Amino acid sequence: MEAVLNMLRRGGRRPRALSSSTITELAGTTVTLPENFTTYTIDQGDSTIVHTGDGQGISFVEQYIDGPTVETVSAHAVVDDGHTTLIQVGNHYVEAILEENDGDVRVIQEVMEGLSQPTSRSRGRGRGRGGISGLKRAALAPVASVLMGGPPKRRRPGRRPITELQAEDENSLCYIIREQKATVQQVVEGWVQSYWLSRDGALLSLTQFFFNASGCKGKITSNMQATMEYTEIITKMAEEFDDQMGSEYPLVLPGPYWKKFRENIADFIERLIKHGHKERPPLGVMPMLHDQCLMDNLVSFLTSLCDSNVRAFRHTATFAGIKLMTALVDVIQMVIGSMEGLRRHAGLLKGYRSGGGAMSAKRQEMEESLEELKNMLSYTFKSIFAVRYRDTLPEIRSICMAELGLWMSKYPGHFLTDSYLKYIGWSLNDRVGAVRLNCLQALQPLYDSASHRGKLELFTSKFKSRVVGMRADKEYEVAVEAVKLVTSILKYQPEALTQSDCEQIYELLYEVHRGVALAAGEFLKQKLFVPKYSRIDKPVNAELICDLVIFFTEHRLHEHALYLVDSLIDTTPILKDWESMIKLLLMEEEVESEGDETESSPLNESQQIALIEIMTCSIRQAATGEPPLCRGTSRKVMTTLELKQVTDDRALLSEHFLKALPQLLNKYMQHPDATKNLMTIPQFCDLQLYSANNLEE
Repeated sequence: MEAVLNMLRRGGRRPRALSSSTITELAGTTVTLPENFTTYTIDQGDSTIVHTGDGQGISFVEQYIDGPTVETVSAHAVVDDGHTTLIQVGNHYVEAILEENDGDVRVIQEVMEGLSQPTSRSRGRGRGRGGISGLKRAALAPVASVLMGGPPKRRRPGRRPITELQAEDENSLCYIIREQKATVQQVVEGWVQSYWLSRDGALLSLTQFFFNASGCKGKITSNMQATMEYTEIITKMAEEFDDQMGSEYPLVLPGPYWKKFRENIADFIERLIKHGHKERPPLGVMPMLHDQCLMDNLVSFLTSLCDSNVRAFRHTATFAGIKLMTALVDVIQMVIGSMEGLRRHAGLLKGYRSGGGAMSAKRQEMEESLEELKNMLSYTFKSIFAVRYRDTLPEIRSICMAELGLWMSKYPGHFLTDSYLKYIGWSLNDRVGAVRLNCLQALQPLYDSASHRGKLELFTSKFKSRVVGMRADKEYEVAVEAVKLVTSILKYQPEALTQSDCEQIYELLYEVHRGVALAAGEFLKQKLFVPKYSRIDKPVNAELICDLVIFFTEHRLHEHALYLVDSLIDTTPILKDWESMIKLLLMEEEVESEGDETESSPLNESQQIALIEIMTCSIRQAATGEPPLCRGTSRKVMTTLELKQVTDDRALLSEHFLKALPQLLNKYMQHPDATKNLMTIPQFCDLQLYSANNLEE
């Protein structure tokens, strides 16, 4: 055992074969460590992080996910100017050599107890494959040099370690994020640590990440980074881009795997920007986001990549740039909130001189930070959004419109102005339905917000006609959103809609597409019924039923009430108030009341016939749970809740009509259409309930 340690101290190489007894003996041996050298483990339940460092910028980070917990960092030895660490993981051992002279960190060997000689492991993704069972490397960061220093030192000439060749792709940011080898927060923190150790190296890995996320397998070298402009690098990478997949690249590939990858990219950018605002270097005072290095390089690179003719590059860069702006908006809101809290605190301390200077300095620092963030946001908007919102690729135009609406909701003081709203207004005429849909969905929460809608009056006057016209969009989903937006305008700016605008929406009550018809039903409900509920004297259902009948007879856009009922029945309870309908129908046209005064019936004869038609249509749909045939859905089986609702409705209508139906037939027997409709009612009643009631009586 002593001979082995002496060989390590003298710089000799480890024997090619280690017996299990030798490893066990070495694992139990304590070696004096160099001054300031630290080693620690962090157990995170389902993952364990092992970190070693000498306090001079040399560090080694290894993470194991879903593997055994690291029980101990067992032994350390000195090899020349480097450090060797043998880590025991259960019955398994991993050896790492940290070479200070080379400025590099690498795994030399991974061995397992009982292994007679080191072997090259195939790197499988499954548990237990390729050597150490259950051990999955998440990240091996080649970080070096002195804190805040330059790029990593070059390795000695010679053959590259076999383990590096095997794990090279697995160490990239893109691979770790895509395969979820570590949480996004851990990836961000690891990248920030590498940024403080070597800015050039960290920026190189970040640039490589965006190329890899585009589906490009080309590699950027440190020489390319040092001698070439971003436009030249992008041109070089475009030449090496594997375009065999055609239009397929990660941001447009279908399936949950790629959807999660897109979400992780956005999450990574958001966390990086927010972390960069708070993170400060150990020896500095300037946050990473304001060091005039990270953002300058990142925005410059993304702006150049956005101008590429390669579709995948342009889409990925725009996606990243837009998400970066969203993160900046969040950071600005945090700064504004902090300034408001500081202002309140200063008000509470008014009159006390102690601490006033420090508070004033803090306020000034926040104001400068806020101004710089606003400048970043404006520059990025002009460089990326203002150019790409009219890109030839509809996916790019869609993400621009969706995020612009989000910015307006989060930061209305800056974005909710006519100079930004015009981009949404212009894009309402986009030739692709998905872009038009995103525009409408961006506007909807703005009209629904009491604090925002007041700033939309000019926009409404300019683009209201276009929104109303989109009710007839060839994409039904777009038409539904357009009608919903017109309904919001009706709620909060009713004077903006003319009678002609309303008539165009009324026509959709009889539309074949049920989604469009239901949206039009919401509009009619808002127009016809909601204003009366705001009165001090709340209207009874009979009054609302009369209003509906009058609307039906005056706007008889279709000869059947079946479509009107289907458009309203899910949201308008009065259509199932059969008791009130029966009272209206059995009421005489002129009734003598006390005091010899006469009370006219609210409905004339033709309106009563129309009410019978509406009533029988509502009975049919309530008892069957089925919409009209041409509006039927693809779903064949009703849910348990729907079946219960149908059963309850059948019982309720049976209770009302099995007694009132003879009276209705007797009154309207002279009207063939009314009689025909009334005679269809018994088939929807529960006749067993009628028999049970007779037996009880």
